[in-house]
Amino acid sequence: MNINGLYNELKKIGDSKLSRCIKLYLVKKQTEGTNIILYNLEVESEVQIDLLNIFKVYFQNSRTRNREQLEYDVVMDHTDKSKFLVIESNKYNGIENFIELFEDPSPADTIKGIDVAEFIAYAVHVCIPDELNFSFVGEFTSLSKVSKMKVVGNLKNNKFNKLDTNDTFGFSKNIAMVIYDDEVLIKHLPIFEKCCQMETEFKKNSAEVLNSIASFKFIDNIEELLHTAEKDTRIARRLTKMNSDPDRVKAFFTNKDRVKLVLKDPEFNDKFKGIEYNGSTLVYDSKLRQQFITLISDASYESIVGGQKRIDNSL
Repeated sequence: MNINGLYNELKKIGDSKLSRCIKLYLVKKQTEGTNIILYNLEVESEVQIDLLNIFKVYFQNSRTRNREQLEYDVVMDHTDKSKFLVIESNKYNGIENFIELFEDPSPADTIKGIDVAEFIAYAVHVCIPDELNFSFVGEFTSLSKVSKMKVVGNLKNNKFNKLDTNDTFGFSKNIAMVIYDDEVLIKHLPIFEKCCQMETEFKKNSAEVLNSIASFKFIDNIEELLHTAEKDTRIARRLTKMNSDPDRVKAFFTNKDRVKLVLKDPEFNDKFKGIEYNGSTLVYDSKLRQQFITLISDASYESIVGGQKRIDNSL
């Protein structure tokens, strides 16, 4: 994502114009189901600019704007906080659905009766037709959680007035994600995956790849894997990764007779112990689901130069 370009475009536009083009939303999951709801809140012009300044201040340092961007991967361990993740907005339906919510002409507009703790994030949408269109999402925090056991209030005219923190909340200065120019920049992975319903995407993709695999009639008790993927997010993530490369899946299952070479290889024997090929189907112990997915992901390989046999842990 061209964050430098977005930042510089934003700097060119005056506050008076921007204050008429900014919307604030609170993000919440539906009480029933997994769909996301955006609640549109009325905010004064001055507050709109304050919200936009969260973005400006976060990216004012050129080192932040030029931070390395890695492609979002459903399996890899994204614990390196010094880098951003990036993904195309059309990669998953859940991302497209979330972005479309900002274009809803009749969004939910009242939070009456909703516990503040139910909101998972806040979102700011900037739209100047034919000029600029982007959104950013940040952490939404109840002040009662921040203050915990402290007494919070205001000092005025030599008098202390206690502040009721139960209905008081704030917006984090840390950006969780940015949506711009058909891409999503990710800093806070859990918020991204909640907003874009990625758990639902994982389950859907798992079912797709397993139904495809079932057509090869090569895995014994594939229904067990389908059931497990519904409950085990880690399994679902790995199957989603497989589903993103259908040619690799097809190549593995159309060359199934070569599987026995991997299972009998002393270098891989310990990795796949408990998995057997009986000449027609693969049979595995249900406790070895992770190892089994490693096998059918075709993650075992031999390096070309060194001739070393390894497992590709990115699968």
